[in-house]
Amino acid sequence: MVSAAAALVPLVGPASVGSPSAVSASAPGPPGAGRAPGAGTRVSGPSALPGAAADAVPASRAVLFIGPAAVLRPRAGAARSFPCRAAASLGWGCSVRTATGAGAVPAGTRADVVVLVMTTQDDVGGLARTLDGLPASVDRARRVILAPIAVTAPKALAPRLPAIRELAAARGVDLIDPVARHWVTAATRRTYLGADGLQPTAAGLDWFAGKLAGALAEVRV
Repeated sequence: MVSAAAALVPLVGPASVGSPSAVSASAPGPPGAGRAPGAGTRVSGPSALPGAAADAVPASRAVLFIGPAAVLRPRAGAARSFPCRAAASLGWGCSVRTATGAGAVPAGTRADVVVLVMTTQDDVGGLARTLDGLPASVDRARRVILAPIAVTAPKALAPRLPAIRELAAARGVDLIDPVARHWVTAATRRTYLGADGLQPTAAGLDWFAGKLAGALAEVRV
């Protein structure tokens, strides 16, 4: 039986941020587009995913994800993370940075879309510092905040969400809220999240990639 407390555990945990390394995983796109400096992994091409709307968005975009290594750099590699799989299904190139705050993204990095992947420890100040620290080379990129994935709003984050929503609105940043969009429910928690309530199952990787692809397809680029 899953306890009520366990049902609140998000996919993105507090201990997974801070590594300054970068990995690129690119779907078909312009040479070098959206690639942060660092080792690269090539994605062979778009794949069909639940909830994806690849025909609704322009191809050859480049998306940069900034957030926790546990999500963006799983053991299988960045290309197999659900964010990069979502990008690949849209025909977008994918780069990741696993550090936040000022200087997290090197100068000269290129991207059409920048997605901040939240942890339960993030607050409006941390998000603002990361946004303010983005280099001028991504000034024209569309900014997106991806809130933690959980059944209900995590207790550690819920009090800070109103301020985060206000920041997103004030800065013209899109906010993707998996809780509000019901990506995981009490009935599907065991299907999409592992026994620890943190890491996605194989089915969860497919599901979250498709859901994120669908949400990114709505972003104005």
